[in-house]
Amino acid sequence: MLQLGADGWIVTEIAPGVDFDRDVQAQCGFRLHRSSDMRSMDPSLFAPESINLKLQPAT
Repeated sequence: MLQLGADGWIVTEIAPGVDFDRDVQAQCGFRLHRSSDMRSMDPSLFAPESINLKLQPAT
């Protein structure tokens, strides 16, 4: 997840197993900042099983 800060984009959350320097910053065309409390995303988001997401109709 990215957040726009005073000095640019800050990475606040990263997928499990992803290396910030190798997999994110090295692939980006501009400087990213690493949040001091950057956390790993919930691994269940990447599991092949359904997470039973239900979308609400647009109002």
